[in-house]
Amino acid sequence: MQKYFLQYLVALILATMLLLSSHEWYEVVAVSVFFFMVYKFVSDLGTDISIKNILALICIMQWLLGPVLGYAYNDYINSDYQMHLPKETFFGYALPATLLQLTGLYLPFGRKPKNLDFKNYPVDCYKKGRFLILLGFLGDLTSLGFVSFILGGLKFVGLFYMFASTHPYRKYWLALVFGSIFLSSIGQGMFHDMLLWGSFFLMMFFWANRKSILVRFSIILAGFFFIMLLQLIKGDYRATIRVGNPSATSNVTTFTNMIAEKVTGVESIFAPENISQSIIRINQGWIVDRVMEHVPETEPYAYGSTIWDAVVASIFPRFLMPDKGIAGGRNNMLQYAGVQLNSNTSMDISQIGEAYANFGVAGGIIFMFLYGLFLNGILYFIQKKSLRHPDLIFWVPLIFLQIVKAETSFMTILNHLTKTALVTWFFFSSYGEQLFNVWYARKRVNTPMMPAIMEDTNKNEEVTAPTTRPE
Repeated sequence: MQKYFLQYLVALILATMLLLSSHEWYEVVAVSVFFFMVYKFVSDLGTDISIKNILALICIMQWLLGPVLGYAYNDYINSDYQMHLPKETFFGYALPATLLQLTGLYLPFGRKPKNLDFKNYPVDCYKKGRFLILLGFLGDLTSLGFVSFILGGLKFVGLFYMFASTHPYRKYWLALVFGSIFLSSIGQGMFHDMLLWGSFFLMMFFWANRKSILVRFSIILAGFFFIMLLQLIKGDYRATIRVGNPSATSNVTTFTNMIAEKVTGVESIFAPENISQSIIRINQGWIVDRVMEHVPETEPYAYGSTIWDAVVASIFPRFLMPDKGIAGGRNNMLQYAGVQLNSNTSMDISQIGEAYANFGVAGGIIFMFLYGLFLNGILYFIQKKSLRHPDLIFWVPLIFLQIVKAETSFMTILNHLTKTALVTWFFFSSYGEQLFNVWYARKRVNTPMMPAIMEDTNKNEEVTAPTTRPE
């Protein structure tokens, strides 16, 4: 309780200030929860690699804060992205659904590993990191669809391994990996994955390099400012690079010039028309709003059919079930939100929207709580396994890459979860060890593993992980 006293105090002060204004109580709760989560995210940096915090922060920002701002600036927002439902109707579902999902996500599940110490990590972390990074770049060169996407993510897993070492060359690999995703992002005009991997790396970096909370806040604040600038130029930048066939150099020049123009005219960033553009980008609420308008008035409730389809599609490969559902939001947006997307637009109805489309208000709220418990259970399972394989923590961002995106559907989430789980299992199995050994043409030598301690709050016992990796 004492650990979170300052977070509660900040949230209470903010809530009191908003209550003195004209805002409704549910808006006060939404904004207070957001700032509480921001402080928790920053304060936990350096103490844990908590994927829960970044997942919760994104959900709150897109399902609660975005809609609050959307209603406030509705008159400045393009009519296609305005909030239509009355505030009390929208927040009557979105607020309890979001909060109950987070309740399920953060419920304590008994014992968990703690006090993971980088100094006692295996001495081959640099070597294994280099192996995974090179394998990730090879994956980028393949044309295997989603498999290539997952293999490309190995670059970042390898980078996490490297930063568990003290090798002097790791900074060059950092520049190579993030330089490649930066060039890829500005070439496509798509920045979401770059921002997510950057956030994951920050969590890893601060865990390995403890910094003061002031330093952490400063870096996160600079990151928010960069994201705001990015949202303001993204539309114009995409329109520019889609004309002709610009080179990578010209893309970099165009991107930096647009960012510099916004920075030099920083006062214009806070003009209502510019703020409204940023709100559109972070507000997933307008899509949930359309789903709540469209279902069940035009489209009947799905009654769990999309969830079942997602489970089946995640289990059976396409060669066994060629007519299984396709991940992606085009069909969902049309069927459950009544929105026809053009060929250049990618969006989905989100987990909270899909929960409503299947079960309505009450059922959707209950389902989101169960979904939070499901994610909590996965993380608890990984934590238990990390006692045997402490480096498993480096794979969590890859496994949760699609899960932390608030706009994705359950088809995308479960499909990604099962495939990344299989890839992770492979690299921790004897097959993965053999591949690593073949790569370096010599047998891997046993090295001490990092200790992990489990604490049982009921028995007050400490269980220490094995200090060697078993053959």
